[in-house]
Amino acid sequence: MEISDQTPEDVITTPLIEGTHGTGTKMSKSKGNYGGLTASPDEVYGPLMSIPDHLTESYLQMLTEWTDDEIRVVAMRLEAGTANPMAVSRILAGEVVADFHGLGAAAARTEFTARFSKTVSYVVRRTYRL
Repeated sequence: MEISDQTPEDVITTPLIEGTHGTGTKMSKSKGNYGGLTASPDEVYGPLMSIPDHLTESYLQMLTEWTDDEIRVVAMRLEAGTANPMAVSRILAGEVVADFHGLGAAAARTEFTARFSKTVSYVVRRTYRL
């Protein structure tokens, strides 16, 4: 661009995010395998809670600010069976909802749990403990 007397530009590229169905297709509104940036907290939390376990690590990399080391530890614990996949999904979905809608959007977590679980006896808070 400088050779052509144009202002230089920066380009950022990222990998495509696999859709929430876990079938290998990219995340897409037309395929119905996404959580929209402008969607309500419930519309983001629910699909993230339902992702297949094999997507957890890549979603943590792509959708959170976790470090590679933190993600590696969680991935090793999931593989070893010492971390509960549902607990990790709750943390992932909670982080994404909080990033899009603020910490006050934790009601999405309560709504989801009330709808799909028998117990609602946990405290809603941001935590990295599994």
